Amino acid sequence: MESYLETFVVWLLRTSWQAAVLVVLVLAVQWLFRNRLTARWKYALWVVVVIRLAVPYSPESPVSIFNVAAIGGGGATPAPGQAALENAVIEPPAEAVPAVSTESAYQGSAPWDVSPIERFDPVMASPTSARASETSMAATASPVTGPAASAAKRWPLLLAGLWLAGVGFLGGRILVQSVRFSRRLRRATPVVDAGVLSVFEACKGAFNLNGAIRLLETDAVRSPAVCGIGRPRILLPTGLSSAFSADELRCVFLHELAHVKRRDVAAHWLATFLKVLHWFNPVVWYGFRRMATDRELACDELALSRAGDDENRSYGAAIIRMLELMPRSPALPGMVGILEDRNQMARRITMIAAFRKHSRWSATAIVLLGVLSVFGLTDARTVIQPPHETVVEPAESSEEISGPRELLFRVRDADTGAPLEGVLVQASGEELLTDTEGVCVLEVPDLLSGFYYRITLSRDGYVARYVSWSAYQRDEPDDVPSEYTAHLERGITIGGVVENEEGEGIPGVRLVFTGPSPS
Repeated sequence: MESYLETFVVWLLRTSWQAAVLVVLVLAVQWLFRNRLTARWKYALWVVVVIRLAVPYSPESPVSIFNVAAIGGGGATPAPGQAALENAVIEPPAEAVPAVSTESAYQGSAPWDVSPIERFDPVMASPTSARASETSMAATASPVTGPAASAAKRWPLLLAGLWLAGVGFLGGRILVQSVRFSRRLRRATPVVDAGVLSVFEACKGAFNLNGAIRLLETDAVRSPAVCGIGRPRILLPTGLSSAFSADELRCVFLHELAHVKRRDVAAHWLATFLKVLHWFNPVVWYGFRRMATDRELACDELALSRAGDDENRSYGAAIIRMLELMPRSPALPGMVGILEDRNQMARRITMIAAFRKHSRWSATAIVLLGVLSVFGLTDARTVIQPPHETVVEPAESSEEISGPRELLFRVRDADTGAPLEGVLVQASGEELLTDTEGVCVLEVPDLLSGFYYRITLSRDGYVARYVSWSAYQRDEPDDVPSEYTAHLERGITIGGVVENEEGEGIPGVRLVFTGPSPS
């Protein structure tokens, strides 16, 4: 449970700050191309941020923006064959090889005793590895002890508790507001004025909306709005239909029906859900606020495109009159209206006054959206280059090879592909814990031709594993790579008693666990 919780917390934090980077990037692109993009396409750019927040998986790419931002690595799920094992047992070679025997190696290197050895596919390892054997060692890992391990267990619980408190508060508030609004909406009355309904039907025809859209008057709203996804309803404040002229009502209906045509209520619900999930990130909240402003501009643009020629002035005048007479309705996730953000009205009026009909498609906008998707919807590559490379000189003796060098070792969850922090890595006297990216750097010692190099991995809640290279497996010392990625499977603790025929416990029994290798 703690492992799943930690994986979720790491994903949530990483995704949230990746989205914050994209918010800044979208705003920068909008500013740079402010005269080349219509309101519709400026709004479309925010789709990249929404997908980044909503989709849990992103493929790795060398062109990802997060390679530069240094906050994105580790989110991609590994390729299915990256850690595949062949269930083949390595038979001893025909002639004797001067190597450490498997028996002594198993008994002297770790508290687990495992047999048989399973062969690792040389193609499926890391880009620089040639061959390795990676074997499950026990039904459960020994718990990592010490302050680092204790802190690693506590922080996911603390962060998850804080996050759930925020989600509960905001979600509860939205639920209460929605229930109260639904109750007030039950008292709404249908508009029956024949002249108003005639204008409304003409506006529906301009958008080719043939479905049932109810036109209601209610005191639950202070300005015109639309609500409902499957059964949309246009809401008018009580008395508006009699206070506004037919031309002004036409402008109001065009705007609200544009929301229906664009399915803005559904998009608003999704944005609200994502804001609740990422309530702790002010940049994400600011991004959704700018997205709502761009939505209203895009809606104005669509409404004006369906209005008659030279109706900019009358459309803008209708909005100004509503600003003078009506306050803004309370913000609700299931409702969007014509007066969403009064602080951005000057920007809207400027756009309305300068509106000219444009083509639906824009080559510049499509290219920008594609580039943002490639850069922003991919994760950073997890291949981290070592700080330096050791130049290996040819050894004078056939028994000697290169000097000490570094091995960049990564550990991931076999199911989710997420980096595993706090994994105990033991090799040649070294004991290290992986960092938040599931990475540690090992120093590979001098190796002779009859060598045996083994790395043991363990973490509470996961099946322990080891990775080894040896002359017995017909590896060469140079086959130990500079980078390697291992995957741990979740495990359970098992135990029992070994008894003789009389039911007495037998001490010192050697148990061997065998089974299929994890993929």
